[in-house]
Amino acid sequence: MAARGARAVALGATAFIGLSSSLAIAQELEKEELKFGFIKLTDMAPLAIAYEKGYFEDEGLYVTLEVQANWKV
Repeated sequence: MAARGARAVALGATAFIGLSSSLAIAQELEKEELKFGFIKLTDMAPLAIAYEKGYFEDEGLYVTLEVQANWKV
């Protein structure tokens, strides 16, 4: 009986996650064009890789990467 209840909870949670992710996709973007400033360090690698692989454009975002000399803006 407890296993059946656990399965029902897991199934419900899975359905909720699927529904919420599809709702998030349907929302319009607040901005489509973004500028990201970064310092040339290894911790910016995920940003550069996402840009090079086109992940931003896949989501409808047009990103410009700008090298910054330091964190001061």
